[in-house]
Parts: sequence; structure tokens; C-alpha cells
Amino acid sequence: MSLLKSLTGISIFPQQRISACLRSFRPLSTPSHELEYNYILSRNLVNSKFSSSWVSIQDSPKYNRGIYATAWLPAGTVVLEELPATSILKKTGLKDPYDLYCPHCFMPQHTNPELQNDHIYCSESCAQDSMMVHQIREYKQARENFESQLRYYPILAINLIFEILKQFRFLSQSPLYKSLNLLSYIKHSDIPEIWKEDYAQIKYLFLKDESRQRYFSLEWYVRTMSIFDLNAFGILPDDQVSLKPIGSAVYLAASFFNHSCVPPALVSFAGNRIRVVLNRDVAKGEQIFISYLNPDSFSTKKELNEFIKKKYGFDCNCSQCQTSQ
Repeated sequence: MSLLKSLTGISIFPQQRISACLRSFRPLSTPSHELEYNYILSRNLVNSKFSSSWVSIQDSPKYNRGIYATAWLPAGTVVLEELPATSILKKTGLKDPYDLYCPHCFMPQHTNPELQNDHIYCSESCAQDSMMVHQIREYKQARENFESQLRYYPILAINLIFEILKQFRFLSQSPLYKSLNLLSYIKHSDIPEIWKEDYAQIKYLFLKDESRQRYFSLEWYVRTMSIFDLNAFGILPDDQVSLKPIGSAVYLAASFFNHSCVPPALVSFAGNRIRVVLNRDVAKGEQIFISYLNPDSFSTKKELNEFIKKKYGFDCNCSQCQTSQ
């Protein structure tokens, strides 16, 4: 998140904002979650064999859960490289992002008339993975409607529904569906009206079958949107020259990194693939933090901490903030 996660917040992705009185909620870890944690540290990770032997999800005294080093790791180690559970390109200006990037992996596209419908894909594998969804008339209708409002989280939710349904089809169960319940979210006393309207449209287009509605209820949608509010990353282009994200994504494992203003790890992107790289040595048993924002974007430490409290629902207690108190 080093300015990346915060870019999906108030100014970049205008969503129904959460009142300051609401607090973030982190589900408690229990022994029964071990299978979900193992799934999270293997599902979309690149070189998961190495990452899962270097890091683990553990209870944290201050943060409930966090990602810890299970061995001494030198600076430069890629502790996590992960594909998203759900992602969406977003318009950053006059140019249509679908004219520039592959809608599946977000890498710069290479024109190939055999790999396109309404979009152009960078490879045959990307085309096979997502072309069928993008060709669905109802999907186009929903995406165009939400994009016209510059609202991207509902499209993330639709993409997530398709991915979960795919798992149910081939596995008769969905580890992704269960694992999402472990991510932090905002508890709502009242459901925002706009989310009710979103869900009514999504239900009409994709969830007419009552068996689907049992899994994807209004309560599920509200919780999912709340998860996005806390965990969605803004994806910067590879060159990172522009500070405007080209898309938004949610990652299962990366969502367990806690925040520090002086983190031992930095975030970067290759397309919609997230990479977390150590910028210093990390000891065995040490918690690995990233930054949810760019401290240079704030004129004072007080302003930064007020933003963190309002957006994420906690007070930053990193070493820098403790020193400045």
C-alpha cells in the first residue's frame, strides 16, 4: 500500500463513505482457520513453495493477525508475489484503459485480432481465462453502468462472484468463498442505500437462481464491499511514473500485512500481480509490515494519523509514530 492501498480510498474510488464512528473488524484467528490460511498462502501465490516456507499468518498482540517471517530473510527478498482474487481496470483520464492494457492481467497489450472481442488480450491464456465472462451481455451491461458512475467496487464484487462460481463448478466447494470471511472489514449499523441498489441490479442480472442467492445474499454483498473498503489496492503501472492507479484489486495473502509508516517491505506491481520486497533484513519471528499510504502526501503527522484512523479504523503505533507522540 505504500500510497498504493490508500489510492483506492476517498479521492480515487468514490464509494459510499463510512462514518468515522464505525470501526474496522478483524475476525479472530482460531485453529479451525488453519486450512484457510494454508489456502491463502498457496492459491494465487507465484512460487508459493518458497513464500509459504518464508512467511506465515500468525496472531499478533496488537493487530490480531499479521504476516511473520519464519526464517531470517535478507534485504531484497521477494516475500510475496500474488495474483488477485478479483481486479478491475479503471479509467484514469481520456484514454480507455482497455485500449492500453490486457483486461485480464493488466500487462500492456499486443494487438492480435485472434485474441479479441470487445477487448484485446495480451496472450492466448489471458483470452481463455476471461474472454467468456467479458462476452456475457449482462456483464457488459453492469460494467458499463458502474464505470459510467466511476464506481469500481461493484465490478470487483461481480468478478468475485464469477470466480467463486467457477470453483463451485469444478470443486463442488469454494475455498475462496470461505477465505474471504477471514479478511478485515467495516461493521455497518445501517446498510448504505447505494449498496442496496447495487445488489438489486447484481441479483437481477446474475443471481436469479435461489441457490445462488443463499451464498450471495445482501449481507454477503455488504460485507464484501466493506472488505474492499479496507483491503483493495490501487494498482500502479509498471513504470510507476504516474501516481494514478490503472486499476483496483483485492489480494488474499497481501491483505494480512499490517501497516507501518517505516515498513521493512515495499509494494510494487507487474500488471495486476503484486510483489512485496524487503528493503532491509528481517529476523526470524519478526512481523513484516507494509505502508498503506505515502507519508509525503500529508503535511503533518497528525494529519496522517487522522486519515489512518478515519479510513482504516485504528491508531498507528509504529516506531515512528510512537517517537513523535
